Parts: sequence; C-alpha cells; structure tokens
Amino acid sequence: MQASSTRLRVASGTLGEATRKSGERISMHASPEADTCASVRTMAWQLDEYLPTDAHVRLRTANGESSDLMLPQPFVPFVLLRYHSGAMIPVPVRIVAMDADLRARRVEVRLQSTFGMASPLRKIELRGIFAAAAPAPGETSERFAERTQATLNDLASCAPPRDRPIEPCADPLRVPNPLIFGERPNDNDALRREYIAKLQSTVQMNWLRPPSAKRGLHCTARATQNPDGAVVSVAIAEPCNADTATRKSIQRAVHLASPLPHEGYDEVFERKVDLVFRYDK
Repeated sequence: MQASSTRLRVASGTLGEATRKSGERISMHASPEADTCASVRTMAWQLDEYLPTDAHVRLRTANGESSDLMLPQPFVPFVLLRYHSGAMIPVPVRIVAMDADLRARRVEVRLQSTFGMASPLRKIELRGIFAAAAPAPGETSERFAERTQATLNDLASCAPPRDRPIEPCADPLRVPNPLIFGERPNDNDALRREYIAKLQSTVQMNWLRPPSAKRGLHCTARATQNPDGAVVSVAIAEPCNADTATRKSIQRAVHLASPLPHEGYDEVFERKVDLVFRYDK
C-alpha cells in the first residue's frame, strides 16, 4: 500500500470512479477488498495519489444507482507555519481518507498535513480558502482577491509527498509567493533562492556522512562568513537530532566548502547563513 495517497471506503455500495476537475480519471493502487469486520458490506480502495479537494467521486448504490460526491468549492485547507526565524510558510493539507456510507447518507473526510519539527516553530495555524471567505477587516476586495489567488498558486506549486509523508513545501527556507503577505515581487527573490541553493549544494558535496547518522536526521549549521566567502565559524543550531560524530561531520563539511559561493551574489550576500542537512533515505 502506498503511504502517500488517499484511501476510499464505501459502505452499502461501490466506487465507480474518481476524476480530477479536468475529467481525467485517477487510477487506483490496488483492487478493492471487502471489509468483513463492518456491520454492513464495506469496500476499500487505495488511490495512487492524494485525492484532490476539487475531485469528483462517483459512487454506485447496491441497486446500481449512481451517486455523485463533490466537496463544496472552493475547498482548499492549509496550515501556515510560523517559525521563530520569522519565516511564514503555507503548507498543503491533503485528503488521506474518505469514508462514504450510502445507506446512512454520510461522508467523513480525514485531512492531514505532515511537517518536521527540527526548525523551531512558534505557531501553527489551520487556515483555508472556502466559499464563505471574505476580506479581513480593513482589507479591500482587490487585495483579498490578490491574496487568495497568490495562496492558491503557491499551494498548487507544492509537490505532494512521495516516499514519506513529510510535505516538501514545509521548509523554513522556502520563499512563498510574496503576494500572499502583500509584498511586491522583487528581482532579488530569484537571485536569493539561487544563492541559497548554491550554498546548500556546495556544502552537501563536502559532507561525508558517518555510519552513525540515522535516517530522519535534520540539523541546521549556522555559518558565519567573510565577504569573500571564507568561513569564520560554524555552530549547530538546536534542535538537532544528530549524534556527536554526525554534528562534527556537518561542521567539517561547511569548513571544507570554504570559501562559500559569493561571486555574483553581492546583492543577496548574507554574512550569517543557515545551511540545512537532512538524511531521509
């Protein structure tokens, strides 16, 4: 069974098909299996992906009649992660299970968003874009529409989890759509993302991971550098779930990468930079 996908269960009926808003059919991961523990006949299907919140699910009753199921639109739940670093990161919420009881005319939807806690979080807010949404006090309708569309675009750009349930977009170093927070796009935004990515790839190439490093590792190395990229010091920021040998290997990797990339990045250069080290595979 694929972990990062939606499970559909239907009581007193069967699943016809699940389709995207475009009409494209969503494939199923496995053949249906009867749940003999239930008081009524219940069938279960595992999709090959998460069910989109705007999907169309067609069910069939025991006598063959069709019953169409769609969530009220728009229906886009998400969480806003507020980090101690000041980063505010929108993260998608996925449908992980949907149970439909056709006899009782009841549908239950279970939602989930999974993110790491290695970087200190100040606050987790559950938010959403729904039909009843309205501008905040003092917000113009134009700004509300701009913020809503920017949020939708940002969430749509987030790839779903694959091998493990952690959301790829739940990254404090990610730069979300600036229009969400009323900021105008800046030419330096793309350059800064390129700069951070260059730093990350450079230190990663110098990291010799010790045998004691465990899967699920997540640590941040806080480096101080001179304008020429020469590394002055490296400290491990807490929390870090690595042992002493792994922590030393991370610090060593940053020092070995010195001088860090800096040419062409004068406008976005930062004397102190946070470099993330993960071991997920």
